Amino acid sequence: MDNPFTPKRMGKQCVSTVWNHFTNMNGKGAKCRHCFRSIAFSKGSTSNLKRHLSAKHPNIQLFRKLHPNKGMHQDDPDPLAVSSVAVNATDDSMNQLDTLGLPGSCTQLDAYIPQSMTDEKHREIDSLLIEFICNEYLPISIVESASFQTLVNSLNSDYILPNRQSVSNALLPQTYEEKLKTVKGELLAAKSVALSSDYWTNSSTNTHYMALTGHFIDQNFKLTSRLLECSEIPSDFSEENIAQWVSKVMKRFNIDNKVEIIVTQNSRMAKAADDYTNLRRLPCFAHSLNQIVQEAIANSIQSTLAKVKHTVQHFKTNSKASQLLMQLQNQKSVKLKLDFPARWNSTYDMVDRFLQNKTSLQSYFDLFKPEITIQNYEWPVLEQALEVLNVFNKATDFICVEKSVTISHVGVLRKMLLEHLTRFADRDEIVSGVRTMICTLQEGLINQLDPFKECTFVTQSMLLDPRIKKKGFRNEPEEYQQAYETIISELMAIQGASQENKKPSFSNEPKGGNNIYREFLDWDDDDEEDELNNPRQLAVHEFDMYLKERIINTDEDPLLWWQAHNLKYPTVYNLAIRVLNVPCSSIPCEQLFTKAGQEHSQKRERLLPKQCEKVMFIQYNV
Repeated sequence: MDNPFTPKRMGKQCVSTVWNHFTNMNGKGAKCRHCFRSIAFSKGSTSNLKRHLSAKHPNIQLFRKLHPNKGMHQDDPDPLAVSSVAVNATDDSMNQLDTLGLPGSCTQLDAYIPQSMTDEKHREIDSLLIEFICNEYLPISIVESASFQTLVNSLNSDYILPNRQSVSNALLPQTYEEKLKTVKGELLAAKSVALSSDYWTNSSTNTHYMALTGHFIDQNFKLTSRLLECSEIPSDFSEENIAQWVSKVMKRFNIDNKVEIIVTQNSRMAKAADDYTNLRRLPCFAHSLNQIVQEAIANSIQSTLAKVKHTVQHFKTNSKASQLLMQLQNQKSVKLKLDFPARWNSTYDMVDRFLQNKTSLQSYFDLFKPEITIQNYEWPVLEQALEVLNVFNKATDFICVEKSVTISHVGVLRKMLLEHLTRFADRDEIVSGVRTMICTLQEGLINQLDPFKECTFVTQSMLLDPRIKKKGFRNEPEEYQQAYETIISELMAIQGASQENKKPSFSNEPKGGNNIYREFLDWDDDDEEDELNNPRQLAVHEFDMYLKERIINTDEDPLLWWQAHNLKYPTVYNLAIRVLNVPCSSIPCEQLFTKAGQEHSQKRERLLPKQCEKVMFIQYNV
């Protein structure tokens, strides 16, 4: 197959491998594939191109290529390796191969001679190199590390690593453009896109970044997330500027008519969405739940938890104390774990492990009598608090699962958590501190989760999720009827748009033609006509039929169910994919910044913002 980068000369294809590094501009020179500079050349001579490679890309080694037929060196360089010499094997030599017991399927001696690396293989390794650097967030200068070069050479001696300039100026932008094209294609095929956003400040460089992630259901009925943009923004960026930035990103990906809602916890993005865009906004459920639990803990059992944390820190920093505790522990004991203040569920894990070591810790307190210990009355506080927070921990883990439909469970989880707290509040043995925590949790769930209760995306998703349907509205007939009517209105709008796209063609021939039943066909059946042409009745009929379907198990994938039933309920399906793709949290964006923040400060402090944006885009969208 001809190399698309190779020009034609004198009616024949040029065989010079210097064209592996240049793109012919059809009489306007040649563009370097490493630095994108245009280099002039005339009369088919590649000397100027070779001089450019030698001066600007000295790491590219140019070898002479062995001609397969003439057995002589050609002047054209090979940047990868010396090609093997093709040998014309005679019948006698093939007989000798058979005598040596070599495979009978091999009919050419060439098969036993190592072949040089093809351009396609070289580009494949280049792509893997960029993905490796981006995924591990490594410095680009690693390609000039002697140890790394030795490793690569031992794996494949035919592959020559590009230098740092080639990676920064050519391979990284090229890979970015390829990923960008792929993401644009995926979004073009998507019927609906939901957005999530987050904000991050790199403390080491005092630069500010804002990310926008798109969520959609792909053609394989999989919930997919793609990073659309991660840009450095000025610290004084106004809410209006943020709204303009969001609009610019949506237009860049041609999704401005596919986006209806954005999920964010950032206050500036929230204000920008509310005041300067037509997008509906939903807060991050995970952050809201985290804030509710943290406030409840701070106002109730914080003093006891402070003792737990102090004790854990004591064993983490004192090796002698840690060894003594290990001697007191049994085989079922687990290591103590310190919490992370920003995440309440890390506090849950700390208390859980602390209680699993209760016996050994009590023995340590009795033997060595440290300054701060857990008193006997405080153990029930920890045990009851852990029991109360157990369902909150499960809820947090559930909604943080990526590539899973979670928006429909938000309304259900809110009611389940409230019912769970009511059962605990009715128990007489609940101690004072834990009872205070329960009351604070109830107030937080009622007050801070109101946006989710009022959001039509949440209520519609509950009915459109084949795992939930009517069950999500237990003891709430008014909320169910309101969600039902909202869906019927949406279905009627979808049917109207569908009918608009399928306008009937009318014929001049009279109705019925010369048919003897012409007069009969003109008779009106008002009831039947009304039923067939009433959009509401059609919408109600299809939706009611869907609701009568068996509810699937909670561990089944609702998107796979819709894949099997989308032709049976086409209008309901078109609404479902506009709703079930909405995430209930902005965690995907936050996880991007969490990893970037940790590794940027440790490995990539000199990485320029523009390069950082490309690295994050490639890393997230691999």
